[in-house]
Amino acid sequence: MTTLQRKKTIIKRILWILLGMLLLALLFVGVLFFIHVLRVTSSPSIDILSPVKGQTAPSLTPFTIQAMAKQRRVPIRRLDLYLDGFLYGSVSGESDSLLGRWNWTPVLTGDHELAFIATNTRGVMNIVQQKIEVTPVADTDHDGIPDSIDVCPEEYGYSESHGCLHPADIDGDGLIGDDDACPEVFGFAIDGGCPPDARPDTDGDGILDRADLCPEESGLAELAGCPVESWFVDRDGDAIPDFLDRCPDEAGTGEALGCPHVTEGDADGDGIADAEDDCPDEPGGRSTRGCPLEVSEDSDGDGVADSVDRCPEEAGVGSGDGCPIDDWLVDTDLDFIPDLFDLAPDLPGLFEWLGLPLAGDTDSDGVPDSEDRCPGLAGSPADCGCPRFTLPLADIARQNLFSPFAFGGGAEPGGVGAGSKEAAYPNDIDRDGVHDRWDDECVGEHGEPAQRGCAPVDDDDRDGIPNHIDRCDTIPGLYWGEYTDTYMFGCPREPAGEVNLELSITAARTPTEMQAIYCFAHPFPKSPVGLVNRIPPPYRNYSVDFLERYGYYLRLRDFRLNLSIPNVKETEVITLYIACWGQPKGISLPARFLGEIYREVPVQDWDSQVRYAGGVGDSTMLEVFYRVCRNHCP
Repeated sequence: MTTLQRKKTIIKRILWILLGMLLLALLFVGVLFFIHVLRVTSSPSIDILSPVKGQTAPSLTPFTIQAMAKQRRVPIRRLDLYLDGFLYGSVSGESDSLLGRWNWTPVLTGDHELAFIATNTRGVMNIVQQKIEVTPVADTDHDGIPDSIDVCPEEYGYSESHGCLHPADIDGDGLIGDDDACPEVFGFAIDGGCPPDARPDTDGDGILDRADLCPEESGLAELAGCPVESWFVDRDGDAIPDFLDRCPDEAGTGEALGCPHVTEGDADGDGIADAEDDCPDEPGGRSTRGCPLEVSEDSDGDGVADSVDRCPEEAGVGSGDGCPIDDWLVDTDLDFIPDLFDLAPDLPGLFEWLGLPLAGDTDSDGVPDSEDRCPGLAGSPADCGCPRFTLPLADIARQNLFSPFAFGGGAEPGGVGAGSKEAAYPNDIDRDGVHDRWDDECVGEHGEPAQRGCAPVDDDDRDGIPNHIDRCDTIPGLYWGEYTDTYMFGCPREPAGEVNLELSITAARTPTEMQAIYCFAHPFPKSPVGLVNRIPPPYRNYSVDFLERYGYYLRLRDFRLNLSIPNVKETEVITLYIACWGQPKGISLPARFLGEIYREVPVQDWDSQVRYAGGVGDSTMLEVFYRVCRNHCP
């Protein structure tokens, strides 16, 4: 009897303990839920002022969109407007309320989706969405100007001349004055007003003469039509390359863009104090102690006198005593002005202003605030100063879902849904990173690039170590001490270690010729949501080959597009999101979105093999070749 009572007592105690644990768990979850509710209810409130529900907007007519974001306990940091899924405008600040006001001229009729996203200083977001119908209006001459305000409704015209042709526009192409290099022949703005076969491009580099700083010398779009060697041509020795120097034959200062700038203590304005200037009344360079630099004194034309030039037959820079320096292409702010010549190396600025930001340009993207729809976010002039962001519905849903036991794990980048992830493998149905039509000899079989798309022989775990010497032939592992302190013979480290990875984009294919490619990469879960790393090379220098029946193959020659991914556990699967833009030939053409790519890269693929990936952009196909390497790609 005593034994039975003891058992009952023990059972009761166990039940009470389990009940207590359950109550503690419920209390823990309840506290977390209460914190979550407080966090969500502190999200900003949003009032849409215009349009009101049910309102319509006429096409081809300017329409004002307005919204007000207000704080609920936490100040507002930003209010964004997304139009049909893409960022259209943004206002920033740190206040109790933010008013957003944007002008929109709809072109396409039908329903359009407006989404307003407000973010507070703690990063909590709220979203309000509303549809607006755009109705058609009469436009007899199809010039984009409604008949109601078109002075010449039956004659194709332009907004600048109220729907009519300008009297000075003889050829009727909408261009006049300096904008029309062929005033008597019809042409488009991208061709300088000339027919495509008569574009004013003397050096044939794709940059029209009016925008080419070196019109008689073929160059790169990023250098405004000048070759890379132009950085080392400096006749007056003021350390400002001639192609950016407003006064190339007279030494000056950077603040005056290469022209003399007279100040107290510098009578000739060459940037050299009178006390150190051997020619205080004549502007000169530093290598000649402030005296004018004669052509005969500078054999290589780099602005450094032969008497102090350590490389008198090879153009260099003054900071290298007249010799080239290895890291002269470093460009911290990615404005295509190397830090060596950039007057504001930490702020993106205007190329023709030696990297100085535009006055009244808060985000330093080259678009003045008065014309910038996103004055607090660096963007592109082609997008009116806004960056190319897609509607981050996944981010908003994630922070508003209650998930008390979500420890770690990956997260999709904003704008990439599960549907995109599952169906984003064009030309690679077996997902092995080998192009089905061109390279894969085993289509449908998940293979290896080194085996031309076929499964490796005698290597079941695909770690590059044959089964007959692999001690762990079903688990990807390591072989020897490049990444460990001892021989592993195909086994992984226990516990799993961490390694630095590097993503290298080695080439790209596009159906139309591009002069430059700009790629952005987002590795996660290591990177926080919203972080996008831009990985352009210091300058673009592609070897372009035309492929019959396909398009253009752009091979990167003197550099790689690399992105470091530090401290990755060897048990993780790295997910890569890559988006690329292309610059067509011709500096006047806007950049074009080429596509986005979503790839999962397990540990066995951190093997430096070049893999293929395809994605769809603006009705075009983007294809890239990439590799993921441990430490650094060879």
